[in-house]
Amino acid sequence: MKNKWFVILVTLCLCIVTASPVQATLFEKMDPAEVENRAAVIVKGTFDFTSEHRYTEQTAPFAAVPFHISDTYKGEQEDRVTAGVDMFDLHLIEKFQKGGGEFLLFLEPSPKGFMTSVGGPNGVVYIKDGNVVQEEAERKEYYQNVMDSHNYLNGTVLLISSFGIVLAFGLVRRQRKKLNPSRKS
Repeated sequence: MKNKWFVILVTLCLCIVTASPVQATLFEKMDPAEVENRAAVIVKGTFDFTSEHRYTEQTAPFAAVPFHISDTYKGEQEDRVTAGVDMFDLHLIEKFQKGGGEFLLFLEPSPKGFMTSVGGPNGVVYIKDGNVVQEEAERKEYYQNVMDSHNYLNGTVLLISSFGIVLAFGLVRRQRKKLNPSRKS
């Protein structure tokens, strides 16, 4: 009789364990440099969860979600792209974004009809207040440098452009004085 109850108990335990939902990813962790190199597009912004996202047998394991772009770091994109993200991460992504988060996406072309994140969750970096979060120290530093180097370059380009405009204006003004010496400036 003891053996019968033991067998029933073990069977119930196995049923409970195997019936529990388990989330697993199909993707291995990638080196950040490889993620960046594989990406055709690198953008920062937020997902549009008010729009309908697609998840079908053809898009699996990705869900296609509209993404509003605030900054483009690599590639040419409009202000919006449909991004394929690992469908098992959608709930976490939406929760993080509701808390004021943004995302740095590393996207690559796919035959699915939309850009997909490189290596699934490897290509989705969580950003809060302009800083990378939820990453190991080395990965965090790498992804932060991707954003900071772009911001530095944008500032440098703006400074050089401004200097060029002032210089051009000065040269035009000087040329006008030479052509019309009686005119006062």
